[in-house]
Amino acid sequence: MIPIQYILVGFRDVQVSPTLKKRLQGLKKLHEQGAITVLNLVAVHKGADGTVIAGKYTDLSQEDRDALGMVAGALIGYGAAGKEGAQAVADRQAAGIPRMKREEIAAAVVEAMPNGSSAVLLVVAHNWVDRFGEGVAESGGAILATGIIRAEDLVALGEVLGIAAGDMPA
Repeated sequence: MIPIQYILVGFRDVQVSPTLKKRLQGLKKLHEQGAITVLNLVAVHKGADGTVIAGKYTDLSQEDRDALGMVAGALIGYGAAGKEGAQAVADRQAAGIPRMKREEIAAAVVEAMPNGSSAVLLVVAHNWVDRFGEGVAESGGAILATGIIRAEDLVALGEVLGIAAGDMPA
């Protein structure tokens, strides 16, 4: 499965800096080269008076979005209750049993946003990893794991391991 990453960004009194503009151009270039697929991009601005302006974009067709939703739901069900959980999610989806609608989730998020703020959610698939994996496979190897490591993850790891400054190797 191609690694998927989400990035949620919040702004108070948005002022797009030259650095951010440059980085967005780099992201656009990756997209144009096919290195990433935009699964979901949602931008919301809540004006000082509470007026909401929103926009969204995806590279996926409705059929692709539905299929991705089914896979994600099955994986969540599997994580919660093993094979039985995955089957329960699949059965619910096949029966058309409604789940919390995206509009309800979006309304709750917008309501929680302070006036004069903006938020952007970007979800991308890293196609380049899949392409790299093809080369690895042709060479007799296999990608064993992928993931995104954040600074917070490293801090948490240090806490779990109980590494103190005096315990650090020289």
